[in-house]
Amino acid sequence: MFVILDSAFDEKSDYHKHVLSILIPNFKRVWNMFGSSRNLNWRIWSTHFIDVPKQSNAVDCGIHTALYLKHWKPRVKMHDIIKDEGIPNIRVRLANEMMFTDLNILTEQKNFVLDF
Repeated sequence: MFVILDSAFDEKSDYHKHVLSILIPNFKRVWNMFGSSRNLNWRIWSTHFIDVPKQSNAVDCGIHTALYLKHWKPRVKMHDIIKDEGIPNIRVRLANEMMFTDLNILTEQKNFVLDF
């Protein structure tokens, strides 16, 4: 199953008709070349578009994508996670999470932010 979460275009858009006609066949081709040797029976695969909030501008796609990657599961309603009015605060929260994660070993940069 191909699952599509798109904050900009809906399922019937010309964009998706064009992109998916290229993306899915190429994904299958590359998977068959380099992926598992297990037969995935591509004929029974389907494409599902998930109901997600649509962005109200041309710049919030990265925030939407980050939140989809972080929160989406089949039973999670993304409309409960993402609200337009919350985007500025979400930007700050994500930046803080990335800067101050234990995986960030750049101590000098962390201290610069803390001491600013």
